[in-house]
Amino acid sequence: MIRAFGEKRPRIHPSAFVSEAAYIVGDVEIGPDCTVWPGAVLRADANAIRLARNVHIEDASVLHAVQTPLELGDTVVIGHGVVLHCARVGDRSMVASNATVLDHAEIGSRCLVDSGSLVKPRMVVPDGSFVSGNPAEVRGETRPDQLRRIELGAQLHRETASRYREAGLAALREVLLEAPPVQRALVVVPHPDDAEFYCGGTLALLTRAGGAVRIVVCTRGQRGGRGGEELASRRRAEQEAAASLLGQAEAVVLDYSDGELTDSEELRREIAAEVRRFRPDAIFTFDPEHAYVQTHSYTYLEHTDHRAAGAAALAVAYPRAALPTFYPEQLEHGLRPHRVGELFLFESPQPDCFVDISDVLDVKLAALAAHESQAGVWGGQVEVARRLAADTGLTCGRDYAEAFKRLRLSF
Repeated sequence: MIRAFGEKRPRIHPSAFVSEAAYIVGDVEIGPDCTVWPGAVLRADANAIRLARNVHIEDASVLHAVQTPLELGDTVVIGHGVVLHCARVGDRSMVASNATVLDHAEIGSRCLVDSGSLVKPRMVVPDGSFVSGNPAEVRGETRPDQLRRIELGAQLHRETASRYREAGLAALREVLLEAPPVQRALVVVPHPDDAEFYCGGTLALLTRAGGAVRIVVCTRGQRGGRGGEELASRRRAEQEAAASLLGQAEAVVLDYSDGELTDSEELRREIAAEVRRFRPDAIFTFDPEHAYVQTHSYTYLEHTDHRAAGAAALAVAYPRAALPTFYPEQLEHGLRPHRVGELFLFESPQPDCFVDISDVLDVKLAALAAHESQAGVWGGQVEVARRLAADTGLTCGRDYAEAFKRLRLSF
C-alpha cells in the first residue's frame, strides 16, 4: 500500500519491486532495482527515507525516519524484522534479521550488523566493521566472505523479484519516464477539454519528442458550463487554442450533440475517416467499460458520452478502419484502410501503463486553462486535473502521472 502523508509523497523507480503487502507512506524515495517485501513498513511522516540503488527490505522490517532523515546507500540488505530509526546505512552493508538500530546512529559502508544486535542511539560504526551484541560493539573487520554474502543476498532479492513478476505476484504495469514510442497519435474524445484533462501531459510529451497529434472531438460541447449553441462556437475556438499549447496538435470537432452521443454507425464512419486520413500508430480514448472512478481524492460517475466515444473508437480500430469492406465510399476519396498498432485507454478500471508527466504538468494545465468557458466546472477543473494527476502519480510512485490500459494489437 502506497500512501501520501499530506504533501509528502512516495517516489518509486519503475524498476523497483514493492510487494502489495508492504506499507509505504510519506516522503519515501525508492531507487532502481530495489525490493520491498511483504509486511515491511517504510514510514516517512516526520523525515525523509531514501533508498539509493539495489536496496532490499525484507519481510516485517520497519524503517521510521523520526528525528533525522534515513539514507540507505547502494547494495544494502535489511533482514527480516529489523527496526531502523537511524540516520544512515552505507554502501554494501547488511543489517541482519531482528537487529535494531536506534536514533541518530550511523552504519558505515561495507558493514555487517549481526542478527539480534541493538545499536544504541548516536553510535557511529566505522566503514568495514562487523558489529554484534546487545548493546552492539564493533567486533572486528568484515571478512571477504561476509561482504560476498551481502552481494549474493542483493542478487537473490533481484532474482526473486523477477520470479514474482513472472508468476503474476506483482502489479503488471509499466511506468514510462518519457513519451510512449508513438509517432502519430489520434485522440478520440466526446468533449472539448477531455483530451487535455485525461491525457494532456502524455500528448505534450509526444509532441515534444517530435510526434504528431490529432484530437477528434465528437460533440459540440454545448452543454458544458452554462450551455447553449453560442457556447459551442466558443468551445471550438478554445479547443484549437488548447491543442496548440500542447505542441501544435491538430483539433477536429464533429457535429454531434453534447450529452446525446451514442456508439452509432454514423459516428463510427466519421471516426474511421479520421483514422484513414491521419493514419495513426496509436489511438488514445476512453475505456468504454468504466462506469465510475475512485481515486485518493475523488469518486465520480463516468459521463455516458465518454463511454460512447470509447466504444466507437474501439469499433473503428478493428474492424472498420482496417478492412476495405467497411465504408467503401471512403476509398473513392483516397482514404485507404489502416490498421492501428496500439490503443491507450484512459479512465480504465485496470490501468497497466503509467506516464510520468511531472515535467510537463504545467503544459497540461495551461492547455486545460485555455478552455476558459469551463473554468468553474467541478469547482475549477484545472485544480481537479492537478489532483487527479497527483493521485495517479501516487499509484505508481511518481509526482504526477497519467494512467492507461495499453493494448498492443497483434492483428
